[in-house]
Amino acid sequence: MGSVLNAYFASVFTTENTKHLPIVRDCFQEHNSDKLCSYNITTDTVKSKLCNLKMNKAPGIHSVGTWMLSEEISDFVAVIFHESLRSGEVPQE
Repeated sequence: MGSVLNAYFASVFTTENTKHLPIVRDCFQEHNSDKLCSYNITTDTVKSKLCNLKMNKAPGIHSVGTWMLSEEISDFVAVIFHESLRSGEVPQE
C-alpha cells in the first residue's frame, strides 16, 4: 500500500530546475524603520499566544505538549523570533 501511495504522489510533483530561478527584487518601498525587524517580541507576548492554544490537544511528534510550550520554553521562543527578525534570517533548526 505504501509503495502505491508513494508512486502516486511522486507522479504529481514536478522537478524544477533550480539553476535558473527568477531574480527576486526588493519590493519594500517604505522607510527601513517601518520594516518588521523593528517589531519587538517579548516573552510575555509569546506566552500569551501559547496559552491560547488548546491544552487538550495531543502533543506533536517530539511529545511537547501545549503546557510545556507555554510555561517552559516561551523565553527561548521569544529569543528565536527576536533574533530572526533582527537578522532577517530564519534559523535552520
